[in-house]
Amino acid sequence: MKNVIALIVTLMIPLLGFSCTSFKYVDAEQVWAAKNFDWHNGMGYVIKNNRNQAKCSYLNYDGLNTCWTSKYGSITFNQNGKEFPYGGINENGLVVEMLWLKETIYQEDGAEATKLSELEWIQYQLDNYGTVDEVLAHIDRLIIDPITSTIHYFVVDQSGKSAVIEFIDREVAITVSTAPTQSITNSSHAVSDAFFGKSESKLGDYYVPKNMDSRLRYCSVRNNLEKFPTDQSFGEEAVFEILGNVAEDRGAYKTYWTILYDLTNLQVAFKTFDNQTARSLSLSDFDFNANTTYYDLSSDSEQRAIGDLMEAYTAAVNFSLVEECIKPNLSFDYEQVNAHQMNPHQSNTDQMFADNHRDITITIVTKEATGAVRYFLADSEENYRRQGPYGGFVEINSEKTEHILYSVPTNKQYAFGAMHDVNGNGYLDRNFMKIPKEPFAFSGKKRFFFLPPKFEKATFDLSDEVTIEF
Repeated sequence: MKNVIALIVTLMIPLLGFSCTSFKYVDAEQVWAAKNFDWHNGMGYVIKNNRNQAKCSYLNYDGLNTCWTSKYGSITFNQNGKEFPYGGINENGLVVEMLWLKETIYQEDGAEATKLSELEWIQYQLDNYGTVDEVLAHIDRLIIDPITSTIHYFVVDQSGKSAVIEFIDREVAITVSTAPTQSITNSSHAVSDAFFGKSESKLGDYYVPKNMDSRLRYCSVRNNLEKFPTDQSFGEEAVFEILGNVAEDRGAYKTYWTILYDLTNLQVAFKTFDNQTARSLSLSDFDFNANTTYYDLSSDSEQRAIGDLMEAYTAAVNFSLVEECIKPNLSFDYEQVNAHQMNPHQSNTDQMFADNHRDITITIVTKEATGAVRYFLADSEENYRRQGPYGGFVEINSEKTEHILYSVPTNKQYAFGAMHDVNGNGYLDRNFMKIPKEPFAFSGKKRFFFLPPKFEKATFDLSDEVTIEF
């Protein structure tokens, strides 16, 4: 341990977190998969990706970068440019989606494995495999070396088979389902499933949680799905209704995209927060050997079928998405990212990114092995007050828990804060004087009573192999 940051007590606001939701449902006639995309930004494109395209991972991983040629064409939903999708479906009926999972710690090595980033992993699966079994059979061939995101994956195929794929404590954890339903939110599958077992009896028909706790959303979706008769046709309206029950609308943080995949008929329907017209497309309408095309999700079109609205995908179109949506606090060579995404067969070394970021290991020590820890790493006075821009939740199952923040810029000073939500109710409990009753802490040594230290008194510099322990 190179550095240990001394922490002091201070006050923290209620817990808030990322809240995407996804599920599959197999009814009498069709296999469905669905996704709520909740975020701070709704900009994005629907992109048609072609087959027979040679590709390599963006970053050069010291000879371990991954190269392949796409076997299948696909339709994806992208916010960080082409080749970096958030999810999609390929022409064999394989759906791959991702959701935030803060406790993710990716594998670091593997026999004969190559590397690529967390969103490229999605495109790789859609390009190469047609079933869940094929994805799982090759799961150890790739090591995810993330750009920044800690996520888990949900894969579904035309047979109705599905799997949740997670990376916990540097090991892959896979939960396969051949049942009619499977759900995933922003807690690990094991945590969500255990919570559902305790809470199922409390949930009525079409239960809507009073807050957006990940486990409650999981219970809401799973309970509603399991109450639907599997010998009946589920239908588009039912899917949109279940996702609508757990939709977000917290200022700039909203459910920007609601996506429905009909795997049986290879069709996609979606709504956006600003345009509730359900628009759709059919993969059979596309030539996956022709030029790449796209549809802007911010379009106000009321035309349901959007296949004929897709436009030619150009470098300028891609650059506008890259520049707008790739996290502004990260140091990227946007021109190089854009050039690679338009010519993905070229492998690159983004030296700007490599030289200005490093991973931070956080060791969390608690007196009680229950609940969750909410923490943040702030890089300015404003972010200090708002408790950001880095951080999130870590489920606590032991008295010592390790977590990693990936790709934190090294050219800034930071202040660190954390609270332990011991009872897992999503809030920092207080007494009648509004003084916190649960553990909380900040970096720094100066404070006034239980108030936090000023940002400049709480800051520290990042250095090699920094570990923050509290």
